[in-house]
Amino acid sequence: MRPELIAILLLTAPVAALAVPEKCTPSSYAKVQPLKYPAQAVAARIEGKVLVEAVVETDGSPGQLAVLESSGNTDLDQAALDSVAEWRFNAMQCDGKATRSTAVVPVEFALSSNSSEGSVGTLIPRSPGGAGYALAFDWRTDPQPLEFTSLKDGLQYLRSQPGISERRTPNGSRFTREDGALVWDLFETRDASSPAGPKQLILRQRWTDTLDARVLLIGAICLPTPTWCQQEINRRVADILNQGPP
Repeated sequence: MRPELIAILLLTAPVAALAVPEKCTPSSYAKVQPLKYPAQAVAARIEGKVLVEAVVETDGSPGQLAVLESSGNTDLDQAALDSVAEWRFNAMQCDGKATRSTAVVPVEFALSSNSSEGSVGTLIPRSPGGAGYALAFDWRTDPQPLEFTSLKDGLQYLRSQPGISERRTPNGSRFTREDGALVWDLFETRDASSPAGPKQLILRQRWTDTLDARVLLIGAICLPTPTWCQQEINRRVADILNQGPP
């Protein structure tokens, strides 16, 4: 079976770190469903980025939604709104109490040779007065190609290279280069009823610094299906970004 090489595409450029109110923990993603690329936009080869402003209620549900920055295409804007409306968030916590807040969700729709998927950026807290937004860090496709072109070759490479250690995790394994600059995570989902066999993803991550932010660079290889792969990548990257840079 041919693995899917998934392109994680550039999201909204970072501006500057924005402090949340004192003694508060900002809202974060809890459950993100795959974004649906509008068929009309795919057929017309239309791409674009949308910033969705979302009120995060105390129970984590999205309240009022609005397009803060349009992609320039009404179908993409509406698809972003419809997707975010189905998500769930972890509410902002202030002194241990769930607090209603406003955040900005960056969404990008981009086409590649083997998939048409949307990507989700870091959740951006709005300032208490509602003016302005900012990113402390962002993520994008790593321009450095993966060291391997298949999952089988990837595991052989990671387990044979000196200076790379392996640690078992609940969902697979984590491989770390001895200087800590590169990390590869293997995620496996086994479903006995699936004729396609186990679902597997190797996600490589490294952080780099730009003039105004820390940026997470991602490379990935995955099988069996592009839809599952993109969904799993979005979920894993959201987890990494919620934890923040090392």
